[in-house]
Amino acid sequence: MSWSIDIKASTDIKESDIDDIVNKLPKELKGQLGSSKQSWGWSCVTDISVPKGKSFYISGASYSEQYALSMAQHFKCQLYKKGYRYIKLGELL
Repeated sequence: MSWSIDIKASTDIKESDIDDIVNKLPKELKGQLGSSKQSWGWSCVTDISVPKGKSFYISGASYSEQYALSMAQHFKCQLYKKGYRYIKLGELL
């Protein structure tokens, strides 16, 4: 089983903003191995996609589902601090 949550804003989300947020993740969301950038996005306790337009998603295997809502809320808060507004979190699928 796997899960995903879409995160959308009212304006295009910059990859550099997501990269900055990932690089500053708290230890409990980075995981023991930290985070690493891949062609598709970032890998940490959850996977984080490269943004496309106004949205991106976080996802993972069933064992990482416990981090899903914490990660989504963290991104929502950090995006707001970077000036993004009307940030919506999709349902956990």
